[in-house]
Amino acid sequence: MLLRRVDGVLQPRDRKLLMFNAEREALPALERLLQDAGPLIVVP
Repeated sequence: MLLRRVDGVLQPRDRKLLMFNAEREALPALERLLQDAGPLIVVP
């Protein structure tokens, strides 16, 4: 249990959070620009 918690803290250090205020029509262009970032998550 403790190792899972430590892993959960260390893992996000390899990632960055990017937030965009963009129209839905701009999503394909953003996905092309951020191909290595993985799938985009859309928050309503």
